Amino acid sequence: MKKSLLFACALLMLASQATSKAGVIVSMQQVGGHVVATGSGAIDTTNLTLIGNTNNAALVWAGFPLGSFAVVGGTTTVSEDVYSGIAGPSSFGSGGQFFAMSGSGNVFGVVADNVLDLPAGYISGSPLSATSTWSGASFSSLGLTAGSYTWTWGTGAHADSFTLDIGAAPVPEPSALALIGMATGSFAGYFGWRQRKPLA
Repeated sequence: MKKSLLFACALLMLASQATSKAGVIVSMQQVGGHVVATGSGAIDTTNLTLIGNTNNAALVWAGFPLGSFAVVGGTTTVSEDVYSGIAGPSSFGSGGQFFAMSGSGNVFGVVADNVLDLPAGYISGSPLSATSTWSGASFSSLGLTAGSYTWTWGTGAHADSFTLDIGAAPVPEPSALALIGMATGSFAGYFGWRQRKPLA
């Protein structure tokens, strides 16, 4: 029985390692009369280029002509480092500029297919976590189009992504789903084999 538990734990650890390299995911949900964004993950900046700095607080600006903003975190304007080298959708709606009414955590985000804003002095691979709330708002009033939007950069071991899920629960990456399926199948197969094995 101890070997069975060790085997199951090893398979689950493999599956969790696959999900740990999922970049950053920001999920925006309608919660009652508010829009709430939560974001977490880590960014590999190896294949990005630091091009300067800016000052930002949590906001969405889906219809900005030079590239839509999706920044989460606190409502106090803070200094951020700006990185270029990402590619992805140029827009996720048609709305104007809306700052969050409340929030906490790191301030970070994406500006369309051009740049990532990260906390000043960000160290590659460090954890990021934030939440923001737009009170008395809806996706429609903020001009956000529901869907999943992903920006990518880098290659090989340094490939990474930033995903913005508007109105949809985050979906595990395909590699993670495959490993979880493999772990579940192996676990079931092992116990099926143990049940058929004659006892000594």
